[in-house]
Amino acid sequence: MVKESKRDDLNTQKLNEKKIYRVSEGAQLSGVCAGLEASGKGSATMWRLIFFMGAWFYLVGLIVYIYLSCAWPKAKSMKAHKGWLE
Repeated sequence: MVKESKRDDLNTQKLNEKKIYRVSEGAQLSGVCAGLEASGKGSATMWRLIFFMGAWFYLVGLIVYIYLSCAWPKAKSMKAHKGWLE
């Protein structure tokens, strides 16, 4: 019985995870910041500033941005992406 409840908790947790996509609508470069904004993780402007400051001072921001633009799949459309999140 305990094993089943843990399994149900894991399945529920997987369903509640929101996948992040790169979004081309409103994108400046590859859509990473627009995808973060569409998933409700903050504004695109805030993320652009964070990546810029990271790239300017430590070069880490640029490396992370390039990695995310390669790793995250591209959304077919912003409308479909937002509808999936609701």
